[in-house]
Amino acid sequence: MVSPKLLHRFIWATLFCALPISALQMGIVANYIADVPPTMIYREPMQKKDGSLQSSDAMTIVDIIDSNPSFSRLSKALAAADLDKTLKAGGPFTLFAPDDKAFAKLLPDAFEGLLMPENQDKLRSILTYHVIPNKMIAEDIKTQKFDTLNGKPVDIAVNGHEITINHAKVVKADVMGSNGVIHVIDTVLRPE
Repeated sequence: MVSPKLLHRFIWATLFCALPISALQMGIVANYIADVPPTMIYREPMQKKDGSLQSSDAMTIVDIIDSNPSFSRLSKALAAADLDKTLKAGGPFTLFAPDDKAFAKLLPDAFEGLLMPENQDKLRSILTYHVIPNKMIAEDIKTQKFDTLNGKPVDIAVNGHEITINHAKVVKADVMGSNGVIHVIDTVLRPE
């Protein structure tokens, strides 16, 4: 595999010095590009310099979760519960998305236990408790109960600019996707 530094020099020399490209050189570049995973070729930036999440109307809420390393556990859980396809195809949704820090608050081994096939129904129940079948941006959210995809209601409270859902705090709001909106929360919600 050709190092990125060497490839950069080669491309610069080819483009700016108008050097002819030999078949061997083209083969090296083609092999390098073929070895690059698709996510490295184009990936919409998901975090701004200030650390906030980048919204994307071209990506579903699941695409946004899958492409952001802060949601690796949620992404894994959605796939294990077979909800990733459901949340990609439908909508609009509001997803109260616990990040990896929120999942880290669970008891040790609790997360891995939920991913086991025999716990798929329990995992599905927990995850659907984080989804409201409607698109609600932060400025439209009022203090009240909302029904979730789980069928059980959540209590949402608004105090100034602070939004809480049950006892979880919204730490980042209004990450827009093509089929809904994500509000990042600091705690995994548990249906009672």
